Amino acid sequence: MKRRVLFLLVAPILGAVFGYLFSSAMNYRWFSSNWQLIEKPPMNSVLLVALSADSVWVKGDNGVTYYNKNSSTCTKGCWQLSSGVPSLPIVEPYESMVTQTGCAPIPPLSNVVDSISECRREMWVDRNYSYSLRKDGNIYLWQADLYKEWSSMVMLSGIFNGAIIFFIPALLIFLFFELLDWLSKRVRN
Repeated sequence: MKRRVLFLLVAPILGAVFGYLFSSAMNYRWFSSNWQLIEKPPMNSVLLVALSADSVWVKGDNGVTYYNKNSSTCTKGCWQLSSGVPSLPIVEPYESMVTQTGCAPIPPLSNVVDSISECRREMWVDRNYSYSLRKDGNIYLWQADLYKEWSSMVMLSGIFNGAIIFFIPALLIFLFFELLDWLSKRVRN
């Protein structure tokens, strides 16, 4: 009996934890934004140097810097030779702040050797840009728009729904075993 009551109490707590993790991933757009492969730079060995929105600068092992202005839309002939990296960040008038760290943790991507992120904060939305360099030399872009006004509602909803989703089956299992115990006592008497 004590184990069943403990199970009934622990189930919604586990549900709330799983609901929080799931809603966090939803809130950070892990399910709606995918890693996008951008055109490979003209040199083999590169290092991610800087970024500004969907523009990225890379430096080769020979010291040459290249620039890709529109990584998210450009598919061919995107890389241009650059004399260096301009003074960053470039803040647009409608942006309140630009940080050198991402607004959200980046989704998993295997074989990553270098990553760089940026967060562009506006009044109602944070725009996240992250680049990752893999061992094979391919560069991937992950961008997501994070809507701030809904984030707390999504988190609370995930926690509450997770607790309910785990509690109802736990309650049904608890009641089923209580009914079996009651029937077995009744049969014995």
